[in-house]
Amino acid sequence: MVGYCKKCGFIGGVVFNKKCKNCGTKLNLLSEEMKQKYRIFNDEWSALVFEIRKLNTDQEKSKRIEELLSRKDNFIKNEVANNPLFSIEEYENQVKKDKQNLCDVSQYQENKVNGQQVENSIYAHALHYCKKCGRVVLIVADKTGYKDDTCDYCKSKVYPVPEKYWLDGSASLITNEQKELLREELVKTSPEFDQYLFDHRDGDLHKRWNEQEAKFALVKAISEGRDKGNKFGIECPYCHATNIRKITATSKAMHTALVGIFSMGRNSKQWHCDHCNSDF
Repeated sequence: MVGYCKKCGFIGGVVFNKKCKNCGTKLNLLSEEMKQKYRIFNDEWSALVFEIRKLNTDQEKSKRIEELLSRKDNFIKNEVANNPLFSIEEYENQVKKDKQNLCDVSQYQENKVNGQQVENSIYAHALHYCKKCGRVVLIVADKTGYKDDTCDYCKSKVYPVPEKYWLDGSASLITNEQKELLREELVKTSPEFDQYLFDHRDGDLHKRWNEQEAKFALVKAISEGRDKGNKFGIECPYCHATNIRKITATSKAMHTALVGIFSMGRNSKQWHCDHCNSDF
């Protein structure tokens, strides 16, 4: 999914309910209609970004980058700029970041030529660490070679884990002992180090992940027709749906009038599930 920020104009990949990595504002989903209307983040867009790597001259690359940025700019000016949250200053900063990111993509092919191909291939799928909170996270570059070097907890810049801490010579593996050693040697000695974030990091992340899992489970349940919610806090013991309603005295009386003595079993129940039609 692709989202956009109504405040700073960021447009990029988004997970469920994710906030803007630049300003913290909740992202809105970019609809397929908008993608096609402004020709952004569709198949054509992806192809153009990928082709930047193959262009031979700076003039060709610059022209392609300006074309991509102008498409984003048209969307922001026509669909976002009138929003009360929108900040022209933050948007201008965002445009600079976008341009730099695209320029970085254009340098990817040149890096192969000037001898950095090995380094790029190593760090395209490597552990990085945050000097502020001590987070150690695996960063994977996309197909253009671009990687988001932002901490997923405190939003600070992350740095490649030095080779001395790797396990078996792999940039993507580290032992718990080496991870703690890295934090002692590189994180706690850094001017950026924040003790509060360091102490609360794991607990906050665990809570955040649990909330995300609960949201995904809710979305899945709704899509399957198992969750429409109820005010009783009850779920069906058979299918675990929450499409539950109380069996009223009137309903029991009508059922008795219809089926007589055979209604005794049902009339001893309190709840009815609209998903699997069970009574309990």
